[in-house]
Amino acid sequence: MLSKGWQNRAVVRTIAIVAALSVTAACSPSGKNAASAEKERAGVAYLTRFVPLTQALQTHRSMAMGFVAGDTLVEFGPIEERIASGLTTFSRFDQQHNELEGVRERWTPLHKQIRDLMESWRERPRECFQEHTEVIAAALAFATYIGDTSTLHLDTNADVHALADAAITVIPDLSEAVGQVRDMVAAMTGGMGAVVREEEKTLLERQLKNIRKQLDAIKADYEQVYSVDEKMRSLLEPQREVVDQVMAPVLDRIEHQVIGMEYVTMPTDDWTPKATVAVEAIQALHDKSLAVLQARLSAHK
Repeated sequence: MLSKGWQNRAVVRTIAIVAALSVTAACSPSGKNAASAEKERAGVAYLTRFVPLTQALQTHRSMAMGFVAGDTLVEFGPIEERIASGLTTFSRFDQQHNELEGVRERWTPLHKQIRDLMESWRERPRECFQEHTEVIAAALAFATYIGDTSTLHLDTNADVHALADAAITVIPDLSEAVGQVRDMVAAMTGGMGAVVREEEKTLLERQLKNIRKQLDAIKADYEQVYSVDEKMRSLLEPQREVVDQVMAPVLDRIEHQVIGMEYVTMPTDDWTPKATVAVEAIQALHDKSLAVLQARLSAHK
């Protein structure tokens, strides 16, 4: 159910990288000409305006899962207004700039997909998790396309390349993996106890391994940045350490109170808020990484 979105994302990224290679081939020995540098700055500008929309969709999925589980007091007005505002903000920015080839052609169907989800998810509560997850996967693939078509992933400066990997690929994937686990466990238990099926355990084990791999990848990317400029450590490391701290109990609970149990008791009023703290910490790290990426691009001008 979840692999299709990531496969599509990989295909989109491959196509974008191939298209971008012709640009980087013309770069100066320093790895960047004026046109390439401008595309990179445009890429960060686009991503800065798009990422909040993806984060809002993840929040909406969590709230929708709570509603489906019986929490009829959930107030969707503010989050759905935030999503509508995100759609408008990105559309206006692209209309004003239109600096990256292929973005508008991909944004139009994604915009419709998000609007359709907001209008119809209540009609199919059993498909709520899957439909939200498919839209979020499409949004992440779109962000990856922006990163690749803007040549950020191909920058020859080690710090920019590492920050691009963290901000465009690793951190968004981590945020989504943790968000999926949060919402899956909440749905499995329904706020009470539940028997965990073997296929659910297998999926959670795979996600657990994936999350740990991504946490390690973020650390490796950041160490590459620090090797270029040690001053960046004070900007990035505090929030990365916060992520490690809040993730530790979440991972422990998944491993020992869900995967390692035949019968799970995980009250959503305890589990969901704590897992959400972890997701929000990862999202804050994402925002910080984009800001530092933008600063490093300016430093290499």
